[in-house]
Amino acid sequence: MGRFSSKKKTYAQRNPAAAGQYAMLTPAQKQILDDFSYREHKNLRAIDRSAMQRIAEEYVIPNAMGKSEKQIKLDAQRLYAAAVRTLQHSEITTNVSAKIFTIDDFYNGDEVKTIWTVKTGKPHNYNLTRQTVEERAFGFKIDWNVPIRQAAMTRPVYAGLNFTRHPYGAAVAYGSVVLVYKPQVLLRSTFIHTDTFDHSLNFANADETELELQRNKICTYAQMGTLIVNMSNNQLKALMQATEGNYVVTDHPPNYLEAHILGGARWSRDLAEIRVALTGQSTLDREAGVAKRSLATMKYLISEFAKKHGVPAMIYNRDQIVEVLNA
Repeated sequence: MGRFSSKKKTYAQRNPAAAGQYAMLTPAQKQILDDFSYREHKNLRAIDRSAMQRIAEEYVIPNAMGKSEKQIKLDAQRLYAAAVRTLQHSEITTNVSAKIFTIDDFYNGDEVKTIWTVKTGKPHNYNLTRQTVEERAFGFKIDWNVPIRQAAMTRPVYAGLNFTRHPYGAAVAYGSVVLVYKPQVLLRSTFIHTDTFDHSLNFANADETELELQRNKICTYAQMGTLIVNMSNNQLKALMQATEGNYVVTDHPPNYLEAHILGGARWSRDLAEIRVALTGQSTLDREAGVAKRSLATMKYLISEFAKKHGVPAMIYNRDQIVEVLNA
């Protein structure tokens, strides 16, 4: 059976709640979800066992305080089920610099651009590596019979899984403005515990054996236990805190889990709200200076963008709303 071959059951058949989102995808995008869904189904027990063992060893046992082995196992099972629910109810977010709101192509556009649909200024070698990774990780191939722009729209949109629901989004290094997607986007996305293009994954150069192991780290909404198996210790700690309701918001969210949105992302269809960071690694004030615009102008542009798409926009100081730009 080939790496990207057809499976007996589709992703939507295994997950009926996702059928509506699945139906809007191209055949190639559906096959991606089908493929990863098949992998999850095949490895379901092993994933659950590994995830629960990790939670027990790294979170339950250090806090066990004389609990029996049976109670530790029960606590790990309970926490695992709750942590998966936390992940499945997370936000998918895109962080952007406020400067982008001064660019007409973004401000007046509706789609989330990728390197295949907009000039980025990146060198040709970067695009070649991107193509290699997307082909080997997801199965995307270049078909020269399809117009390049049409083909580009089938590529994943990369975003962050904001599993702590941090007001500053999942990837603060990319900007102070957090574009939050509607929950249904989760149902047509795949996920991985880090940046897909991280050298540690080696998608571009891995041999077939390693490639299969790395692809097993990608999951769908239906089996987010895969993320728990592979995430860093800091991510796991933050997830456990968020699951138990004692996560404390600071200026710096934990490292993000990556989301790959299939079917594109459109502001008119998929945007839920906009949040803006007042403090932390990226701030509206600093980005206004880079854009050579006043703070008032930047607030106005973000407010009008939010108004156009019918979503609220608010400025946050950590988890406190300090200003409502558009209710």
